[in-house]
Amino acid sequence: MADVVIGNVILTATLVVALLLFVASASGLATIYTIRVRQTLLQNQATQVAQLVQQVYLLVNTTQIPSNTNYVLKSLDLPNQLDGYPYTLTLSTTQTKTGLVTLTVTLTLTATYGQASSTVLMGRNFALTKNPSTTQGTTIISAQLYKCAGNTGNQPTSGPVCTGQPANEVVLQLQGVINTG
Repeated sequence: MADVVIGNVILTATLVVALLLFVASASGLATIYTIRVRQTLLQNQATQVAQLVQQVYLLVNTTQIPSNTNYVLKSLDLPNQLDGYPYTLTLSTTQTKTGLVTLTVTLTLTATYGQASSTVLMGRNFALTKNPSTTQGTTIISAQLYKCAGNTGNQPTSGPVCTGQPANEVVLQLQGVINTG
């Protein structure tokens, strides 16, 4: 009779351990899946913003744009939250060895971990306003690109961000309505 009791104790303990291992592995797989889906969402959104800014830049930089057009304003169509989390959008530029400017768009979730970046190649005459970034709660974010006329004597330049910029410089400025609630 002692063999049956010992067998039941051993099997019960084995079943409890197996159940704990099953729950832990299922939870781990669900977490991995969630992280990968969130990363894909962030990467897609960063790529979309980078490509949209690049397309608007190419439009502004053409010679076919009317000369009386000071800037082009394009909404970035960003959601208020990504995967239910607030985020920060940051733009930065670097210059390549050939003189071209690369624009890096970085999206970082602020309430949890997650970050994605996308880089696009711009022309030599691309510039940013001072480190533009915007945070969650922004309802409308627009990319405003100015094609600067340059300093032509005492005449004003095309826009406030063009002050001191050389002629034909295309300057990106983010505009947004920030909600703190």
